[in-house]
Amino acid sequence: MAFEIRKLQKTVDGTFFVTLPKSWVAALGLKQGDAVSFLKEESKLIIQPYSGELKREVEVVILKPSEFLEREIGENYLLGADVIEIRSEDFIRSDIRERVKKIIKRLIGLEIVEEGSHKIVIQCLLEPSLVTPDKILKRLHLISLEMGKDSIHALLNGNANLARVVIERDEEVDRMYFLLVRTIRIALLNPLISEKTLIKPIDCLDYRMLASLIEHFADYSQLIAETCINYNSPPPKDLIESLNEIGKAICNCYEKAFKAVLSKNLRLTLEVSSEAKAIEEATRSLESKLYNMSSETREKLIPLISVFNYMKEICVDIADLTRTK
Repeated sequence: MAFEIRKLQKTVDGTFFVTLPKSWVAALGLKQGDAVSFLKEESKLIIQPYSGELKREVEVVILKPSEFLEREIGENYLLGADVIEIRSEDFIRSDIRERVKKIIKRLIGLEIVEEGSHKIVIQCLLEPSLVTPDKILKRLHLISLEMGKDSIHALLNGNANLARVVIERDEEVDRMYFLLVRTIRIALLNPLISEKTLIKPIDCLDYRMLASLIEHFADYSQLIAETCINYNSPPPKDLIESLNEIGKAICNCYEKAFKAVLSKNLRLTLEVSSEAKAIEEATRSLESKLYNMSSETREKLIPLISVFNYMKEICVDIADLTRTK
């Protein structure tokens, strides 16, 4: 990384300016009259060539059909590729085309824009500057919160159909999570995009961590739904009240933790910590009750103890991301 120190100069009218090293200007292909942009980031000033539009170069990736095709499409989507072209010297078989269509359904914004006998062109139709992490996170949170509430409701009522709906919704959470990762990476690689979308590089790590925790919460909600299907009937009456109280407490705690992060409210963070301890005690009490149940009931419902504890920890971890500034 090149490094130089230059002193600030001042004009008569009070304007400050600094000269740029000639070798740097030449290396970037700049000439007199070209525009450069200034970006203020915390205690830094970033200077870079300005094209006149907040657009980045279209990134095109060319792939060949292989057993890893789904993974390669997913990786390039997350890395910010705009166009993914699949080429083959031979005729692209129908099973490969079906694999491509299946994977792009999991990735928001991807569409097949051209398809021939020897190539398939996939393009991301989303405009990066119009997709912001906070909007994606709010959507992620709402889906996962409803998954948590519905999974508990399904469990308490032995509603296998509702449980299956919860499981299906987990795919939407994955889609939103992948979109967030793509959005963050594009912003980090393109300062002009991050400036327009108000994404600070220092916030990107928190966005990624928060999204990961939200995704985990949804995954555990799915496990509750799977437990409901596996048990295939409402829980014993002696467990209904405990399960209902724990479920409500976890969802309330989760909602409060997310609100604490968005509003930068440390008081809510303390409340989450306190409520998490109450959930832990209630879960221990539920575990004791389960050991007094039949072996079949205990075997099928005991996994809920670990699930509830993990969901409680997720609430605490989310609240810990709260910053006052």
